[in-house]
Amino acid sequence: MAQGNVRNLTGGNGGKLLPSGVNFIGDFEAIQFTQDSQIHSYTGNINESDASFSGLNVPAGFTMFGRTSQIQLSAGSAIVYHYSG
Repeated sequence: MAQGNVRNLTGGNGGKLLPSGVNFIGDFEAIQFTQDSQIHSYTGNINESDASFSGLNVPAGFTMFGRTSQIQLSAGSAIVYHYSG
């Protein structure tokens, strides 16, 4: 694994706290939910089917890996980790 990939997966590029109700747009590598949360909207490469993340309940401590360009929570909070390709 390249050194850059290890840095990305360990949070070495920093991140931001995502409270509920805030629409985050950026280039993120992972999302770690710090509270029980509900996803309002999501855009990324995790789900390429017709299914939707809207309304999905996510437990505290769960981490979603994958390139994310937009996420908004209806409830809870998360840390979004920056991607640096």
